[in-house]
Amino acid sequence: MYSSILIKCYYHLLFRPTEYNLGQLAGFEDLLPDFASCPLYMGGDVGANALHVVHGAGGLKDTMEIIPGVYMGGLKSMKSSVQNGESNARDYRWFVRYAGLHFSIR
Repeated sequence: MYSSILIKCYYHLLFRPTEYNLGQLAGFEDLLPDFASCPLYMGGDVGANALHVVHGAGGLKDTMEIIPGVYMGGLKSMKSSVQNGESNARDYRWFVRYAGLHFSIR
């Protein structure tokens, strides 16, 4: 008997900037005013409503290390860090969408 394993791998295409900034997304100019001028990057062709943030601030709460020294998430901690002058809003990269690969190993 063979067992199936479904592996989902999501990755970001980190090199694709858009002509927009975060503040131009509907609703985000009020929700995240400290980050409104941050450039917005295209992360892939999947997940039309997906917004992700990637950064190198490892000391923040609620982050996930995706590769050594690169983290995702931690929005509340990021906002506090910027407001307290501990980091700059431009230290964080914002991505809409993502690229997804699905592998099935049998």
